[in-house]
This record gives sequence, structure tokens and C-alpha cells, in this order.
Amino acid sequence: MAASEVAREAERLSWNLNSNRRPCPDTSRIGGWIRYSRVVRNMSIEGLAKRADLSASHLTYIEMGYRPLTSVELSIRLADALGQDAVSFMMRAIGDLAGNQRAEAPEVEPV
Repeated sequence: MAASEVAREAERLSWNLNSNRRPCPDTSRIGGWIRYSRVVRNMSIEGLAKRADLSASHLTYIEMGYRPLTSVELSIRLADALGQDAVSFMMRAIGDLAGNQRAEAPEVEPV
């Protein structure tokens, strides 16, 4: 098991110790990571949205994976609102975006 997989499994185990929470979000995706970071800090969607200067509905769509996090400025604001390192946060967002682009690439028919 790779170190990142071990860390992700530890996050899930610690998350699931509190039975009042929904299942642990997929922290390999930026939206799941934002939700996980927000919940473990006891922040509401509205509270984080206000601190990061965006609407709660926009934040919800990002957390659910319906909208990609493509704005560098928004990434920095979210990282700051969550008390995280902006560079690490943006690298996670870029990795998620790159993964999405590969997964959604249209198939090309052979010529």
C-alpha cells in the first residue's frame, strides 16, 4: 500500500469513528478534500463560503464534484479559509482537474 493510500485510509477510519457523520468523502478529489477539511474543523458550508467570499451553492457544487475548481484566486481563498498551505491546496486541485480531463476525454476514432 502506497503512503498516500495509507494516509487516505487513516482519514476514513478517523472520520468513521463519529457515527453522526455521513460516509467519508473521497479525499482524492478536491471537492471531497474541501468537505473533509471543512467538517473536521466544524465549519458549515455557509461559514466557509463566507470566509472564502463565494456563494454557499457554488461551494456545494465544488464539494459534490459538479463544478471543477479552476480558479487560482478561489483556490487561494479556500486554502486560506481552511487554514491550509495554498501551494499544496492548489497542487491537489490541479491534480484533480488533470484527472478529470483524462477521464472525460472523448474517444477518437481511428483514421
